[in-house]
Formats: sequence, structure tokens, C-alpha cells
Amino acid sequence: MDSNLTPNRISENDALLKITQNFYKAIEIAIVDNFPGEKSDYLTFKINRDDEELPLWQVIEKHLASFIASWDEWRQVLSPEESQDQAETEAEDESQQELTSVPKKFKYFDDKILQTVEKIRSYLKDMIHEAIIASLERFEQHPPYAAACKEFRSYLYIDKLEQNPEALPFFDIWYPTRLQENITTEVLFKIEKELQSISDVRFPYNPQKDCFWNLALVIRLQIQILRTLREKIFGIIAIAEESFQEFFTQVLLEGELLPLIRNSLNNYSFISSISRK
Repeated sequence: MDSNLTPNRISENDALLKITQNFYKAIEIAIVDNFPGEKSDYLTFKINRDDEELPLWQVIEKHLASFIASWDEWRQVLSPEESQDQAETEAEDESQQELTSVPKKFKYFDDKILQTVEKIRSYLKDMIHEAIIASLERFEQHPPYAAACKEFRSYLYIDKLEQNPEALPFFDIWYPTRLQENITTEVLFKIEKELQSISDVRFPYNPQKDCFWNLALVIRLQIQILRTLREKIFGIIAIAEESFQEFFTQVLLEGELLPLIRNSLNNYSFISSISRK
């Protein structure tokens, strides 16, 4: 990438030339996240929780256990009489009572795990989408980059830009959050195989064995199920993050938007038609 823009006649306005070059250079620096001082860290999947930016894997790990620990089956195992009383109370009449007995064999949990996997897969997609939005916001709102964009826009007739199809890349580079749906679709497509592979989970038990329940067995089974799923999910997060980095920086920014913007900035007729100066 070359930030030494040399428009044919733009040098007639030294101020505009300088501001144009500064803007283009700011894009280059923002892409590699190398502004002096604090980095935007937009290439890392993070989301905000309780006014704190946390790595995506950490947020998911905290929530992942709840998918397993919230099973009604654990209550039925540990407090069968209480579970039955509650089910009877909640049922509208005897014909609607569907009291689940305490599982006698481990194979009972096969379907339960697969149902949980579906919920986790949907949750994971939502979290990846949220992380992509957060990354785009950090890129877009990083103070030195946002300041350079704002300064450049102050020299332009924005209403003229909005009416010019050639100016579309400028709005995309200023406000990449508007590309979030396209980027999310591309990333999820890239990791579809990995998302589906969560269903290929190896059950951490012999399905034909009888269950002799106690608290230690419940805890051990929860941990084994969680460990089995966690490894796959963390791998998917890493692949999704890598896919985002590749598609957003290499394909969209460097491959598509930057060349178009460079050509426009080197086009004196275009610049003069939208410039206030």
C-alpha cells in the first residue's frame, strides 16, 4: 500500500493535499492497528460485559456451564421427590402430567446432549456476530482513526458524496459497522463445517451402563460433558476470529476498499467536485 498520493492537480490546494494524504495514511495505520499509544485491538474477538471488554472465549466459557448445569434431570436425580411434587403442582390436570423418572442408563442423556448442542450452536453464532460488531466498532471508533476521518470529512460536501456511487467505499471505510451483516454471513459460512461438527460429540460414558446416582457422579458427568464440548467450541472461536481477520482486513479493506479509495483520491475531478476548499 502506498500512502504517497500524487493527484495530478490536487497540489493546487496544499491544505487539501495534506489532509487527503493524512486520511489515507490513517487508513493504512488503522488496518495494521499501529497508531501510537493504545491499540484498538479490533482483530481480537472481545465483547462488553458489565462495562468491561472480555475475550469472547471467556464470556462463552462462563455461560457454557449453565447449558449443562440447568438440566432438569439433575434435579430429578438429586431430589426425585421434590421434582415429582413440582411437576404435579405445575400440571393443569392429570392428563397433562408428564413426570420424568430418574434415568436408569447413561444412554438417556444422548438426546439431551444433542439438544443442548443445538442450543449452544445457536448461542455461539449470536456471540460471534456480537463479537464482529464489537471489533468493527473498535476499528471505527478508535480515537486517532476517527479523528482523521472527521478531519477529512470536514473538507467535503457530504451531501454530494451521498449522491455519488463512486463515494460508497468512503462510507464503508468510515463506518465499517454497516458491513456487519455481510461480514458475519461470510464468517459463519467459513466455519459452517466446524459448527456442524459440534454434533459429532463423543459421549463421555458407556450408554449401556446402568446409572447408580450420587452427587459425585452428577458432578463428574457434568464436568466430562462440559470438557468434551469446550474443546470443540474454543477451536471454533479461534477459526472464526481468523476468518474475520482475513475477510475484513485482506479481502474487504486491502483488497477492495483501499484500491478504490486510492483511485478516487488521485482523481482531481472527483476530489474537486466534492471538496469545500
